[in-house]
Amino acid sequence: MSKKLVLLIGTSLLSGVASAQSSVTLYGVIDSGITYVSNINGSHAFLATEGELMGSRWGLTGSEDLGGGLKTIFTLENNFNVENGTLGKGGRLWGLQSFVGLSTPAATVTLGRQYDAIADYLGMLSSNNTWSGDMGAHAGDIDNLSTSFQTDNAIKFTSASYGGFTAGGSYGFGNVAGSFGRDSLWSVGAKYANGPLYAGVSYLNAKDPAVSAYGGTAATGADFVNPVSNPVYGGYASAERLRIFGGGAAYTLGKSTFGFVYTSIRFDGVQQTASTPMAGNFKFQDIEVNYRYWATPSLLLGASYNYLKDERAHYSQPDIGVDYYLSKRTDLYSVLVWQHASGTNSFGEAAVASLNALSASNSANQIALQVGLRHKF
Repeated sequence: MSKKLVLLIGTSLLSGVASAQSSVTLYGVIDSGITYVSNINGSHAFLATEGELMGSRWGLTGSEDLGGGLKTIFTLENNFNVENGTLGKGGRLWGLQSFVGLSTPAATVTLGRQYDAIADYLGMLSSNNTWSGDMGAHAGDIDNLSTSFQTDNAIKFTSASYGGFTAGGSYGFGNVAGSFGRDSLWSVGAKYANGPLYAGVSYLNAKDPAVSAYGGTAATGADFVNPVSNPVYGGYASAERLRIFGGGAAYTLGKSTFGFVYTSIRFDGVQQTASTPMAGNFKFQDIEVNYRYWATPSLLLGASYNYLKDERAHYSQPDIGVDYYLSKRTDLYSVLVWQHASGTNSFGEAAVASLNALSASNSANQIALQVGLRHKF
């Protein structure tokens, strides 16, 4: 009798496992190229560069159907340098995303390291996430549209789409004993995507951004995204709070898509230190207009203009790009970016050009041309 009972229980368990619908997918991107830069600290350079159009990565994503519309979901995604095989994001194993959560037909809740609302609702409106890559991001990726940083220790909510409208938000715990808000980061956003129109808006608030946004610690400062080395806003790295607000839209008409995105970036409570010569509150405003055109199903052409300014400095940046798809998974691309700076930068010095993902020029101008190959699997 006991043997029959054990057999019955075992059969029931196996039946339950077999009936659960689950899946796991392995995926990735390998992106590598050669870049010419007109001025890096006073000299031109030819560089082997990686991840320009889309950072090289590989990951695992999966789900399990729990019944009644409820699913368990997870994603583990890292970032690596294809040129030397090292891990990106400060050596983190899963530096881009690492989360688990529950999904229902109405909403999804996830926990772990994740993208913020700026990335979720505004990122696709910027040319750098379509054809101009990291070099085409706004100076120093000051507004995080190119996802230079993610949110650690985050709980995230995302609604389902209702008539094209989706909303969500996240809160990243600082995990500091005795201080709930210290080193925290939260964001909210919404988008409308229906037919040819896409519109999005988002807001991010990071307390102690050298830790919560840029990935360092209170002792070491930033060690994954180092704002101190960036002349555009490095002088404001000691800010008590970083606030980013943005909105934009894109409209597709036939083979053409017209888009714009606006962001306001505030560094509040900047403390004067040896590396931050000024104190107070500092605000940047950035606007980008862009255009892309599918000349053929395999050939994408793009152009954009970006303008960033604060009270004392101005950065003008036109970009053009070509992306040719050899197949659905492999493409060849070329991007040309020029930046011109004027005024006085965050260190109180003459502003110099500083294209994202490259070392700064020692003059007001910097030009970069890249040719690359990307493969998705």
